[in-house]
Amino acid sequence: MPDPVRLLPLGAALVLGAGCGDPEDPPAPGAADTPFEVAADEARAKLTVTAGGAPLLELLPGGIEAQAVSAEVEEAYGAFLFHDDVAWTLRAEALEAREGGGWDVVGPGGRRIGALEVSFPTDRALWDAEGRGEMSLRIALDVSVASEAESQGRVPRVGLSFACAEGDAFMGFGAQTAATDHRGHRLPVWVSEQGIGKAESDEPPDDWFLRGHHSTSYFPVPLFHDLGREVPFAVLHDGTSRSVFDLCAADPGVWTMAMEGAEATVRLFAGGTGAALQAQVTERIGRPPPLPDWAFGVWIDAVGGQERVQEKVERLRAADVPASAIWTEDWVGGEEGATGYHLRYDWYPDTALYPDLPGLAEWLLGHGLRFQGYVNPFLTEGTRTAQDAAVAGAYVVGGDGEALTFPGPLFDEVGLLDLWSDAGLGLLGEAVGRMAEQGFGSWMADYAEWLPVGAAVEPGPGRYAHNAYPLAWQRANRDLAVGIAPPGEPPVYFARSGFTGSGAIAPVIWAGDQQTSFGTDDGLPTVVPIGVGLGLAGVAAFAHDVAGYSSFGVPPSTEELFRRWTALGAWTPVMRTHHGAYADDNWSWDRDEASTGFFREFAHLHMRLLPLWRGLHLEATRTGMPSWRHPALHFPGDEGARRAEDWFLVGEGIAVYPVLAEGATGRTCALPAGASWVPWTGGGARQGGGEVQADAPAFEGDAAASIPVWVRAGTWVPLLDEGVRTAVPGPVAGLLSSSEVPEFTEALWFAGAEGRAGAAAPSTREDWGIELEQVAGGGAPLVGWVDAGGQAVGECPGGEASGSSPCTLSPGPGDDARIWLSAGAGASLHDSAGALLEARVESGVAGEGRIVTVRGLGP
Repeated sequence: MPDPVRLLPLGAALVLGAGCGDPEDPPAPGAADTPFEVAADEARAKLTVTAGGAPLLELLPGGIEAQAVSAEVEEAYGAFLFHDDVAWTLRAEALEAREGGGWDVVGPGGRRIGALEVSFPTDRALWDAEGRGEMSLRIALDVSVASEAESQGRVPRVGLSFACAEGDAFMGFGAQTAATDHRGHRLPVWVSEQGIGKAESDEPPDDWFLRGHHSTSYFPVPLFHDLGREVPFAVLHDGTSRSVFDLCAADPGVWTMAMEGAEATVRLFAGGTGAALQAQVTERIGRPPPLPDWAFGVWIDAVGGQERVQEKVERLRAADVPASAIWTEDWVGGEEGATGYHLRYDWYPDTALYPDLPGLAEWLLGHGLRFQGYVNPFLTEGTRTAQDAAVAGAYVVGGDGEALTFPGPLFDEVGLLDLWSDAGLGLLGEAVGRMAEQGFGSWMADYAEWLPVGAAVEPGPGRYAHNAYPLAWQRANRDLAVGIAPPGEPPVYFARSGFTGSGAIAPVIWAGDQQTSFGTDDGLPTVVPIGVGLGLAGVAAFAHDVAGYSSFGVPPSTEELFRRWTALGAWTPVMRTHHGAYADDNWSWDRDEASTGFFREFAHLHMRLLPLWRGLHLEATRTGMPSWRHPALHFPGDEGARRAEDWFLVGEGIAVYPVLAEGATGRTCALPAGASWVPWTGGGARQGGGEVQADAPAFEGDAAASIPVWVRAGTWVPLLDEGVRTAVPGPVAGLLSSSEVPEFTEALWFAGAEGRAGAAAPSTREDWGIELEQVAGGGAPLVGWVDAGGQAVGECPGGEASGSSPCTLSPGPGDDARIWLSAGAGASLHDSAGALLEARVESGVAGEGRIVTVRGLGP
């Protein structure tokens, strides 16, 4: 018999397939440097994984199971009802070490039910300088066990049970509406329609084909982060089969994962910090592709025909609303129905509605706007596209080789493009080619959640290929978009469905079809957990419909909802509007003068933040850190940050607290401990670690004050020239393009109390003299105080080009200090106590200067 407890150092030969290898093979490079330890209690079939001495996973005694579950699935309108009846279970009773590494898993009566292997990646350092590491568990059921389940018409499944520690959090799982931490819930991971409205339960409602429940999602990912541990870690089911997680729900002391199929791989990531962990995860699942600047501009929807689109654009430009794209989904035609205005799913231009789409595209470009269209993978019976697909053999087929059809979103009979076949890809290429001929350079790649369980496609049966269909859809669109994008410009399209790895394929992901309501089931409040969950899954460029889409069972969007959604949209990497299902009834930016003015202010803010969005996205491509971040990524020790469900961070230092309740005039803001925080709109700093009540009226005062935003002291935010109205490369007649101005012309510096090296906040502004020391360069006056209009009210003389010239200036009246840096100048900013606020500020603009606005100086 093997030893009852065995501690396996990383140097052991435990790579996948090690049971067939030479036990004398050397360990993977760097193996001896990792603190991962795997302790096996073989007599009880228990496994414990630690890192650096800190516990990560504890596979419970008997925690490996072979299961046979019902194969019955009901399908309707992109929704799926699984009957997870377990016919029988074989539970592990012991582990027997295999020569060369790994174990046989022994069940009742000494029967071998499978094999367990531990592996470490060979394509990277196992534990790098930033404290990141990765390992995998692979469980393969014995052939006889899997065959027994299948011969009974059932589905084999691998089950794992782990100890649920106090304080464990299960953050992520992709686009989830109900929460960011899913502890206490049962969560199946299966791509589907989200549902129109949601039952606030883990169990499907009686009308499951219409409403969703806790975890139904367009973009679920079998991945969670536990950011509350001493060593934060993440767990990923590395496969596309359906998985079901019970997160300390059935038993508060146990969490489980069950994965369909005869084998399963579970990856474990560990990191010294949340940022290091995110980098480790996204290094495996992929990081976002680059985006052109115009993608971070404002996108405006416009439908109803060529004249209506042009009228809307003329109103847009006359109202001085910044925008960079027009989205016209009904280029194929549309019609009013019982559930609102919907498209015709036939990928040919409607020449009656749009008699000259190429001319419209050229006209839009002359107004500084890119043209965006729409496509989805449905083949609607009776359309030319469906006829083309039938001739080409492009349909997804069933086991009998016949095309699969079913009732679609508009209750017509539809099929799906087979995206693993040359015929299916060719037909999609023709459709997108027609869009390109009409002047579209970008589009919405909608749906891809409906692949039937009974499909027979190249990866295998639909039950196992279903979650991979969105990935195939996104790859196909990406490959086509690359060929259409202007030379030297990254391609852009946007999608809603997804799975593990989608964030590395689709340039932009939007939140899906929220209800036009403040409902926590499917309305505005669900945008925050969706965006934060997608960020943990590697999505950086996130968007949502301002102000919602579906009005099934709820009224059209109101002015208040529009305002609250607009404010949140401005603080989103991609700000885009949607007319909604009831276009004429929903509140919109051009409904009246007040709404136009409110929207203009936030569109202007979003445009000025373009350098921020650009910089954050570049960071995401390099490190995997998303633009929208769960606060626990940076403040794991703060209870308010760990429990954040209705607020988020933009980058590391901007905390956004949207008002999500109807009729509310403010909200409570939990400011993370360990930093001081400054209101975005100005005012004195507040120390974190407590709650602040912020006023945020929707209809009074400045628009910017309608959404509380706090900025961590020490943060700087670059701002684009305030005159820019489009991010489409210029020149554009009558408009200033972002391509025609410096990278940024103004910077906001948030100083705060901590800038005084731990001293208490000053009691008066006079305590805040700011020293500015020239750093080689700039023969003209280096700096000066300027008023809100940019007029100088005091100067600091420049020094020698090769030397430095310190001087101290005291702010004038008001909450902010506005400092002018002349062309080529650099400066170090210190407070009156000598504490460094920022090591170096440079204008770097030939012939021009920059303004630096320092906030947080007030008492």
